[in-house]
Amino acid sequence: MGYSPRMGDTPGEITIDKDASLSALNHEAQHFFYDKENGWPGWMSLFDPELRIANELKAYTKEIDLAKSLGQTDLANKLWDNFLIEVEKICDNYNFPNPYKK
Repeated sequence: MGYSPRMGDTPGEITIDKDASLSALNHEAQHFFYDKENGWPGWMSLFDPELRIANELKAYTKEIDLAKSLGQTDLANKLWDNFLIEVEKICDNYNFPNPYKK
């Protein structure tokens, strides 16, 4: 699953598994909405680790808030862990200091 931006003034593409949850679709849609709000920055947004982390935080926060509102504390905690794993990958790929590492 994921959102793939495109170059230029063109919307990217959301790829989602047929068995994905509505929460996962909403997460990927957040990336699409960010791109739209920022004039379709395209692939350039993928090369800024700080921006990528901020975008992941926004997307995961939507999922976490939904899980909490449904009383799914375990799921909310798992989603936070997934966010931290994603941040670690981004930081490793760009040799960028992890702002969430203790």
